[in-house]
This record gives sequence, C-alpha cells and structure tokens, in this order.
Amino acid sequence: MKFSRARKAMTAVLIGGLAVLISAPAWASGSTPTVEDPGDEALPFAIEEFQYPNAEKILKEKGIILRKGDGHIMLVGCDSSTKQIKIMSGAVDYCFTATSSVGYLDLELPGVFGIRSYDHPLQADLIAEGMKKTVTVPKNQLVGAGEGVQQPQTTLVELRVTG
Repeated sequence: MKFSRARKAMTAVLIGGLAVLISAPAWASGSTPTVEDPGDEALPFAIEEFQYPNAEKILKEKGIILRKGDGHIMLVGCDSSTKQIKIMSGAVDYCFTATSSVGYLDLELPGVFGIRSYDHPLQADLIAEGMKKTVTVPKNQLVGAGEGVQQPQTTLVELRVTG
C-alpha cells in the first residue's frame, strides 16, 4: 500500500505534535517526571482475619459475642417462615442462617439449653464449669444442649455447619 507524500508528512506532524503535548508539563516545570522509589518500605500484606462484621454493635444490642467465622453462618432475626439455625438461651432465641453446607462461627453465647438445625447438620462446642463438650445436631432436629434443671450454666463457643 502506497501513501502519498502529503499523508506521510501529516502523520509525522501529528506524531510530533503528540510528543510535544505529552512532554509539555515536564518542560513547564523545568524537570523531568520521575517515579518514586519506595525504598525499604514494602506495602503491607492484606490478611483476612475473618472478624465478624459489626460485632461490637451486636454485643451492645443483643449481649452475644461474635468473634470470627468464615462468613457462612450469619446472625439474623428469628423468623418462623424461614429455615434457620436456632439457639435457645434463657428467654431469648438467637437465629442464624447458613449460606453453605459448611461453615464456622466462633462466638460466646451464655445460658444455652437447646440447638435446632434445619437444612444442615451441626456441631456445637459448649463449655460448662470449665469442661468443653461437643454436641452433634442432626439435620432438622432439636437437641437439648447445656443448661437444664440443676445443670450448670452452659456457654456456646463454636458453631459449625457440617453438611
């Protein structure tokens, strides 16, 4: 393909003009642009610690400590029309939703006496009088766990969705 002399000249002028426009700020300041060397200061690594969102607010409002988890077990308002994990504690029920067939939540919920599963089986770690006990809750079951008549106060410390 042949280009005319005029077309070649115009292309050269446009390229030259673009070069002038790009470098004009450097000429105006009297210096050439540089890239700063970060030196010995390396950027920090982003490390996910799996902290439960709004944990401090939930502690103040509901009296439950939610430490950390994998995001697959979330505290929700109790609703009888949906299938939820229900933790019975004193006069208050706490409900959670499982968004996966596996999940983990590290928490501290005192006064637990019952755990109900729905769509997924669960395992719950409970502590009473310094002794830790793991309770298995089959799918769609209610299991008495912890406090009862003449039983010591029991605290739920870990909840796992297992299937």
